[in-house]
Amino acid sequence: MDDIKYPAARSKRIIHAAPQFRPIKRGARKKGIERKYEAKNGDTLTIAIFHELDIADQDLLLCLLSIARAEDRGVCVGPVPTTDLGIHLRDELKLKGKAEKATALLVNATGYEILKELGRTDGSSNYKWLRGSLKRLSRVSFDYDCKKGFWSFKLLSVMGFYGEKGEIKDISVCINPLSAQAILGNDGGYVMVNRNERSILEKSKSSSESKALPLKIRETER
Repeated sequence: MDDIKYPAARSKRIIHAAPQFRPIKRGARKKGIERKYEAKNGDTLTIAIFHELDIADQDLLLCLLSIARAEDRGVCVGPVPTTDLGIHLRDELKLKGKAEKATALLVNATGYEILKELGRTDGSSNYKWLRGSLKRLSRVSFDYDCKKGFWSFKLLSVMGFYGEKGEIKDISVCINPLSAQAILGNDGGYVMVNRNERSILEKSKSSSESKALPLKIRETER
């Protein structure tokens, strides 16, 4: 865990960090996992995972969150999206209960950009890994129950296009409303913003230095 490049996302810890992501030996990835957590205030969160998630999947999720929070990259997707892309990806989040009226967040990137952020080369094996990891993350679902109501939603939805050589070119990811709260600064949480600085922060410094990093989200309905 000490070597994780993106140890951020202090808000919504159960969603963004361990124990959902664990070191997995080759060929030992489990299927069909359900975990239930209860907070001291009585709130409960049930998580259903189709394929077990490892530390590399965690790196990808936190990388996507950092891109979404970077300047002019995150696009708010309200209950009534105004583009076909927003409509499709928000629908794929399967939002129920309070989540139906909450704001999700859309981010666009390229496969090359994401692999570079993760310190990976743009070879065919890494593009294959990226596709597999996105698939695993998109198959995670949540049921959140609190005093004010309940939420049911998927971690994220994704759509992408392949290039002529089979590489993943354009990727669009819609991030669930609870994660969007952490990115937008609601609920008192944060994720580290500056993607150049965040990759070199030492773990001992990340909790203090990252708080000062700037935030600017384009408040545009899509």
